[in-house]
Amino acid sequence: MAKNWKKYEALVLFDANLGVEGSEELIDKFRGFITDAGGRMLKTERWGVRKMAFEINHHEKAYYVLFEFAGLGEVSTEFARQLNLIDIVIKFQTVKLAEGVDPEELPDTEENIIPEEPKAEEEVPAKVEEDDDDEDDDDEDDDDEDDDDEDEDDEEEDD
Repeated sequence: MAKNWKKYEALVLFDANLGVEGSEELIDKFRGFITDAGGRMLKTERWGVRKMAFEINHHEKAYYVLFEFAGLGEVSTEFARQLNLIDIVIKFQTVKLAEGVDPEELPDTEENIIPEEPKAEEEVPAKVEEDDDDEDDDDEDDDDEDDDDEDEDDEEEDD
C-alpha cells in the first residue's frame, strides 16, 4: 500500500448528561464514522466528565473523549462532517499528527483506555508535633548561662 495515510488525533466534547450507556453508544458511533470512511482506529481514551474552561451553548461540563486514528484525508473530513450533524457534540478539534504513515506499520488492534474510578482515599491522621514554649525558653536560658560563665572566666583572667 502507499504511504499516503495520515495520523490524526481528535478531542470530542459532548453533553455530560448523556450517562454511561449513552456515552458508550455515542463513542461507538464516532468510531464507526472513522472505520466506515476507510480509516483505522488506533486509540480511544475516555477522559470522562470535566468542567470546561468556559461555557459553550449553556454547557459548563462536558464528557471528553480523545480519539487517535489513521486514514486518508477523506477520513478526517468525513469524521468532522458527521460530528457537525450531531446536536449532542458541543465541540471538537482534530489535529494531524503525522503524514506519510504506512498502514501496514500501524497496530491491528485499537488501544482502548477507560479511566478507573478514583478510589476513596483513606483518612490519615495528621501527625502534629507538640511545641512546648517552655523547652525553647530553657534552651535559650542555658545558652545565656554559658555565656555568663565565659564572661566570669574572662574577668578572673584579667585579675
